[in-house]
Amino acid sequence: MPAPYRVARARTTRSLRNRVLASALGLACASGVALSARDAAASGFLYTKFGGDYGQPAIGSAYSVYFNPAAIADAHGTQLVLDGMFAFRHATYNRPASALSPSAGKSATDPIYVAANTGTATANGVQGAPYFGVTTDFGGKVPVFAGFASYVPEGGYASYSHRSQWQNDPRAPGAYDGVQRWALVSGSQISWWNTLAAGATLESLRLSIGGSASIVRDSLTSLIARNKDASDDLATANGIPTEGRSLLDVSGTHVVLAIGLFWKPLEDGTLRIGASFTTRQGLARTRLKGSLQTQFGAGENENQAADLLMTFPDIFRLGVAYRATPKIDLRLDFEWVTWSNLKRQCIVVSGANCSVQTTGAENIPPGSGSQILLNLDREWQDAYALRAGVGWLVTPNTELMGSLGFDTSAVPAAHLDATYFDAFKIIGSLGMRQHFAERWFFGATLSEMYFLNVDNTGSAVNNSLQIPSRSPSNAGTYKSSITFLDVNLGVRF
Repeated sequence: MPAPYRVARARTTRSLRNRVLASALGLACASGVALSARDAAASGFLYTKFGGDYGQPAIGSAYSVYFNPAAIADAHGTQLVLDGMFAFRHATYNRPASALSPSAGKSATDPIYVAANTGTATANGVQGAPYFGVTTDFGGKVPVFAGFASYVPEGGYASYSHRSQWQNDPRAPGAYDGVQRWALVSGSQISWWNTLAAGATLESLRLSIGGSASIVRDSLTSLIARNKDASDDLATANGIPTEGRSLLDVSGTHVVLAIGLFWKPLEDGTLRIGASFTTRQGLARTRLKGSLQTQFGAGENENQAADLLMTFPDIFRLGVAYRATPKIDLRLDFEWVTWSNLKRQCIVVSGANCSVQTTGAENIPPGSGSQILLNLDREWQDAYALRAGVGWLVTPNTELMGSLGFDTSAVPAAHLDATYFDAFKIIGSLGMRQHFAERWFFGATLSEMYFLNVDNTGSAVNNSLQIPSRSPSNAGTYKSSITFLDVNLGVRF
């Protein structure tokens, strides 16, 4: 394998490992939690499984700091919870010959080129995400409440298995990283939230109003295969390698605001209704700052300061819970995530803006040079999730719970790639909560998220665009599933 590939891989591995460790250590110092990172469930990619079925806007708990600050009013007393969400993900992507994206005038029949760029890529991995939260009603002496939480609701690390048959093969050294490498070799995306929430209750109306402010640290590192002409060529006609690597390493700190309502329309409190709205990171388009390092196959290297411009979604949540009998609690919650905000992820020269035409070409003002280094066309869509569940108090101290729901895809099939794989999902959960020693409780929930298979063979959305938005085709078939285990320990004073 040529030296440029070895250098890029070693440098990236250290960078990713150091980022994950830094996030974990930072969170440990802030909240006593020593876990890090992704696929933590909600619409699209907000897989927030914290608290199992307690993680919804109509149930008061320490999780309400994130899901609905107004529902803290129903948490009662001072409550502290330490939560760990663990996920095992299996995903496969099969890239067919129809997805080959050779440069203009180059044949797609060379057997080495075809073999190196077609086949199946597999990703398996176990990851974890932490949640630490504390809420209080100040002893119930005044109709106000507050809470704080530190957590990672979105993010994680992704890496696909290597193709050992290509290791150290001089004919196609880059093929070792898999057929999905034109979208992702490896990468991490982590959002670490620190949220302060507070509110008050209008006791005559049994209505609580709450709000929160979060400081969010977003970081993203991504290594992809890349050619200057945006093709998936391996080499020139003379056998000179063209396939290279681009490493993006960016981060930024942003503010997020949220507001919520919590209402008990019945005097006995058996019916609870909660609603909340959470703004996008940075309240508008975000700018993550860092660097872009590129090493092309012929040994040409570039290292420059760069920014990533992208827009996160707003989140609307609505939940209902009804104590049908002293032992049965019925639950329903809905989520709407405005992923349609994400039109593109645009990598630009530090401080520059991103202006592209519908063809994908850059709008270059007269007298100036190109400012866009790479534009990743996304064109995502809003996603929705609906979940129905039940809680059963088997004994006064033991609750069993279960739920079933679905979650729509944020990514249109035509824009699907191995970096952000999404699809229509069916989600089932079973859990329990056990109270002991009067104040303490332990909870565990096992959830299975099954993605419907996606086949977008024949799609050529990105491949049909002009540079700097053009990229090799990611058409093919996608399959995935995620198993979640959420465990938590809490105490109430």
